[in-house]
Amino acid sequence: MPPRNILVAVDGSEASLDAVAYADDLADKCGASLTLLYAARPHSTLASRESLRDLERVEHIEIHADDMFQAEAESVLAQAAAKVSCLSKSRVERVPRVGDATENIVGYAKDHGADLIVMGSRGLGNLSGLLLGSVSHKVMQIAHCPCLVVR
Repeated sequence: MPPRNILVAVDGSEASLDAVAYADDLADKCGASLTLLYAARPHSTLASRESLRDLERVEHIEIHADDMFQAEAESVLAQAAAKVSCLSKSRVERVPRVGDATENIVGYAKDHGADLIVMGSRGLGNLSGLLLGSVSHKVMQIAHCPCLVVR
């Protein structure tokens, strides 16, 4: 049975953009809708907080972590949406989520009736030596629907 509701997890990596292109082609062929989901934890490391404070002091502005996350999410989702063909553009939704990527991907897929999750094989995580990204591996283990990992 062809998919009708495809969820694509994006993080701005080349692999996730390849996943968008693959899912877009599949959606065009099946007449499916596409949801581009960006999920990440807000930047909370000491270094990034110190950098924010320095920037606020130099520029005389107030910066909130939520605003930074929203800007990052919009940028990543816009970049992913640019990979979508004209045929699919009317059937594309962009969804930013704060928190654990795996939980957000699996939860959104279940709650919104996704019948296929498409992800890149490796994202922007710190452990670049892994053959398969930890998020994609976890999602494949616990998702309620089929998952497609694009290399």
